Amino acid sequence: MFDSGPSSSPPRFRIGSSPGPLPPTRAAQRWSNSDEGVADDIFSYRKDHYADSFPSYSSSPIRLRRKHREEQNRKIDQRRIVHRDNSAVRTRGGNEQMEKFVMTSERERELQRLKLQAEQHAIPMDEVEKLENEQREEMEDEELLDYVAKREQCEKELDQMLADLLIT
Repeated sequence: MFDSGPSSSPPRFRIGSSPGPLPPTRAAQRWSNSDEGVADDIFSYRKDHYADSFPSYSSSPIRLRRKHREEQNRKIDQRRIVHRDNSAVRTRGGNEQMEKFVMTSERERELQRLKLQAEQHAIPMDEVEKLENEQREEMEDEELLDYVAKREQCEKELDQMLADLLIT
């Protein structure tokens, strides 16, 4: 950057050096604009550094007033929104009433949804009656089969008894 020789003379700047780290945009300008001197580099660097460090002192009063006004308007808008929300909550009966209303509404909506699902998946009454009749017929058939099986068993026992009587 600069040479400080063995003597106590002021530092000398080397050609192609800058007084410190330049912002990226400034560094790009430096290499593209070779007509600018070292002093101009120093002045522009210090000006940019000062503007970055102390923006309120380097900007115009009009811009400051505009920023202040925008900030005040933003705060006023936020207060309006908060006030509007609070008054809406009070109008609706407070947070507890609103919560109760929401929970009741959700419960009713869920019950309605379940009712619709039950109707969609319900078995038609015709099919229910048909299944009941089939079961009744199956039970009657089973009873008949049991009766026939019991009768055959009784006949076998009777034949066995008669055979035992004839032999003796």
